[in-house]
Amino acid sequence: MKGRRILLWPIEEPAMTRLLAYVVLLGIVSCGSKKAAKADSTNKASLGSTLSAVVEPTAQLPTDATVAQAVPNDAEQQATASESAAGQTTAYPEGHAKMLAILRQIKDRASQEHYYYGRGLHTRLTKSYDDLSLDADPPHRFNLLRRLGYAELNFEPTPQLAIKHLTEAYDLLPSIDFPDANAQSLSSLDVKFYLAMAYLRLGESENCCLRHTAESCILPIQGAGVHSKQEGSRKSIKYFLEVLQEADGSSHRSEYFEQARWLLNIAYMTLDEYPDQVPKKYLIPPEFFQSEVEFPSFENVGPKLGLNTFNQAGGAVVDDFDGDHYLDIFTSSAGPDMQTRFFRNNRDGTFTDQTAAAGLTGLFGGLNMVQAD
Repeated sequence: MKGRRILLWPIEEPAMTRLLAYVVLLGIVSCGSKKAAKADSTNKASLGSTLSAVVEPTAQLPTDATVAQAVPNDAEQQATASESAAGQTTAYPEGHAKMLAILRQIKDRASQEHYYYGRGLHTRLTKSYDDLSLDADPPHRFNLLRRLGYAELNFEPTPQLAIKHLTEAYDLLPSIDFPDANAQSLSSLDVKFYLAMAYLRLGESENCCLRHTAESCILPIQGAGVHSKQEGSRKSIKYFLEVLQEADGSSHRSEYFEQARWLLNIAYMTLDEYPDQVPKKYLIPPEFFQSEVEFPSFENVGPKLGLNTFNQAGGAVVDDFDGDHYLDIFTSSAGPDMQTRFFRNNRDGTFTDQTAAAGLTGLFGGLNMVQAD
C-alpha cells in the first residue's frame, strides 16, 4: 500500500521533543517543502512511497547520494545536501533533511545529556574515582564506589566494571562507622542487591546474548534457555540470599525483599535448579508460573526469519509497504542512537534488512510508532 505514514515519537528532553515532533510531522506527513506540496499526492515523500522504490524499478530514487545513502555529521552538511537534492527529486524534501539533521544532533548529544541513555554522570563519577587519593577515608570511598558501580551497571555494555567496583564497596562495609543502624542497613542492602544484579546480568550477557536461543529469557526458563555458563547466576544467588536474610527483619524490607526473592527464583531457573534447590522460605511456587487456562507455547522464530536484531524497547508496524501483497516490518528502538529498521518480506517466509536501500538511514530512536493511512 502506497501512501503509508508512520510517525515516530522519540522520548527526549521536552524542548527537543517538541521541536523533533514538529519536524517529523513536517518531513514525513506534509513533506516540508513547497515543491513537495505542489506534487501529486501519490508522489508524496511518505514512508510508503519511499519503501516502494526498493522493489519497483520504475520508481524514482534520489539522485543525490548525500541525502539518500549517507547522513552528514552536522546540520550544515545536511542543509547543503537538501539544497542539492531539491531541484532533482521530491523524495527527500527540505523537511526530511531537517528531520535527519535534528535526529543526528539528538543522537550526538544523547550520549552525554540523555537522562536514561546519557553517560554524563558516569563520566563524572569515573573521573572522581580516578582522582581519588589512596588515603581517602572509607565512607567517602565507599559512597563513590557504590554510585560508580550503579552507573556502570546502567551504562557499560558489560557488567565487569560494575562487579569490580561494587565488590570493592561490599568489602569496605565492615570498616565503615555508619551514623546509625538505619544508614548501615540501607547501604548494605543497596550494595548487595546491585552486586547480585550485576552478576545476574553477567549470566544474561554470557548466555542470553552471546548464546541466544529461541527459548532464552522466556519464563519459565527451561530447555535451551538454561545457562551453560553458570558463574553469573551462581554468584548472584549468593548475594540475593544475603539481601533476603538481611532485609527480612529490616525497616527497608519492602524496598528489597520481594525484588530479591523474585530474582533469586529466576537465577535458580537459569541453572535448571528451580524449584528443588530454592530455599523453601523464599520459593515462589511453580503454580505461579502456570496459566489458569490452556495456553500454547510460542517459539521465538525471529532468528530463523532474519529478524534477529539486538536493540531495546521500541515500536513495530507490520504492513505491505511495497505493494507486493506480502507483509513487511518496520521497527524502532527507544535508544536515541539506534537506527530504525525496515525488513522486506522475501515472499518465502523470511525477511531481508532493506533499511539503507529504502533511504531510511539516519532515522534514530522512537519508543513508539503509530500506523496511519
